[in-house]
Amino acid sequence: MPTGVVADVVGRRRSVSIGVRLIGCGFLIEGAVPVFGVILLAQLVWGVGETFTSGAREAWLADEVGPERVEPVLLRGVQVGRAAGVVGIGTSVALASVRLNLLILIGGGLFVALGRCSSWRCRSAGSVRSPAPSARRGGRWWPP
Repeated sequence: MPTGVVADVVGRRRSVSIGVRLIGCGFLIEGAVPVFGVILLAQLVWGVGETFTSGAREAWLADEVGPERVEPVLLRGVQVGRAAGVVGIGTSVALASVRLNLLILIGGGLFVALGRCSSWRCRSAGSVRSPAPSARRGGRWWPP
């Protein structure tokens, strides 16, 4: 699937938002119905979501901070992610002691919420975007 086309034509922010929501839906499906066939379907949904985010995150970041500053920002993101992972281990052990699929359901819900939040709150200064809503008249897009 040429999801890079979606990121380039529709916008990197929208591609990341779609991908994160699909990943969350995959997790929710897997956590809700732990049957082998359904887990395969959930992994398919997760994989499609990952293709929407793969590369679009980094391209969106490079658009926002500039190519010369992207490397330190990516490094800092990995550092914060590793620290959050250490904290998450303790949290996951506590939640798994209550119910094993609770982790997957909570994670899926958080992914869907993150996808929704990124579509509302995050700006996209440098990437491709649709024209401003004020440019739309009578259901047609006026020339850019």
